[in-house]
Amino acid sequence: MKKMSCVLVAIAVTMLILSACTRQEPLLYDHPLVGAWASESETKYMFYSDGSGVSISGLTSTFTWSIEESDNVRVVGIGDSLERVYSYAVDGNSLTLTFRIVVSDISVSYVRLDLTDDEKAELFYVNRSLIGIWATDESGENNFIFNNDGVGSRNLPGLTMPIEWSVERNNRLRISNDGEIVYWTYEVGGDVLVLTSEEFGSSIFIRLDAE
Repeated sequence: MKKMSCVLVAIAVTMLILSACTRQEPLLYDHPLVGAWASESETKYMFYSDGSGVSISGLTSTFTWSIEESDNVRVVGIGDSLERVYSYAVDGNSLTLTFRIVVSDISVSYVRLDLTDDEKAELFYVNRSLIGIWATDESGENNFIFNNDGVGSRNLPGLTMPIEWSVERNNRLRISNDGEIVYWTYEVGGDVLVLTSEEFGSSIFIRLDAE
């Protein structure tokens, strides 16, 4: 009975944490455009989960991108800083971008590139120092698992919740679960991780998978 009460309390606390500091927003992280794409002419696009990107076609250009209604993506900054709206269609590992010049539609096909773990981490702004299993104690019952592809899980006794995670450039950790987003500041020192939120203060985790 006592153990069951502890589990219920842990679940309640976790749900409070997941509902704190949350906001609903479009999730580029979940968007099928995120990734690396190449055309037959060897033009490459890298769509990053934070709305930035890189175009490689002889020269390398950076751009920003955002999703609009009706399956359109707005791209700003390629080449001579033009702003262009493409319609897009993603079918598995195939991408078609279509844009209009005067009265003609031009479509270009791309295939998704296979990426190394390091390249995937870069695309999804995954901090590699966070990858692994982090627990509040050596029992490992209360832990976060951060995988190298930006997914993972939040685990408590009797409860496992899938998560998606990425980091922002200001040392902020973004964790989403079922459409809800929680932001934490984080600090990694060796095998110790400190997560901090304004409402819940700091929590200390130790790395369980350290070699």
